Amino acid sequence: AAAAAGYEYIVIYPALMDPTDMLGLPVPTADHSRVDRLLDDMMMRIVEAKSPTLILLDELGQASPAMQASCAPLLLARRIGKHHIPNHVVVCAASNRRRDRAGAGGILTHLISRMACVLTLEPSVQDWADWATRAHLRPEVISFLRWRPKLLHQYDPEKSYADTEPYACPRSWHHASKL
Repeated sequence: AAAAAGYEYIVIYPALMDPTDMLGLPVPTADHSRVDRLLDDMMMRIVEAKSPTLILLDELGQASPAMQASCAPLLLARRIGKHHIPNHVVVCAASNRRRDRAGAGGILTHLISRMACVLTLEPSVQDWADWATRAHLRPEVISFLRWRPKLLHQYDPEKSYADTEPYACPRSWHHASKL
């Protein structure tokens, strides 16, 4: 969607980061009177973006509360440290819900309450089949799911998957097509 809209696309995985990755590494100034924060290359790429850019904070609900809090200035004030994010940069977040049992602990309420829009996506056989056709997945897999659409997504959040029992979802059908 970002590419179709002409946007650059940067994915950030907060669950794999430390708050200093987002906020910058504190370094004392030469005279030791204060601390400046050095941003890494990914954060500087956001601050220095010259063209429309979409930032995706992926799996935000799996990040620790401290890491989520370090994302707050990006989401709420459109800044990273002392740097403001250009107006042509759009920030989005994605996460599974806690009840999906995908390791998400939830998103901090002060972040959710300030998001302009929250969408819940539901699997659709027609949308998946359209995508699968464009992605050149096996026609047998696409045809099978059009014939048996309820098999596209059979995740039961009440069931324990601790024994690594697989379940049907759009991602697993993609893998089945590859096999």
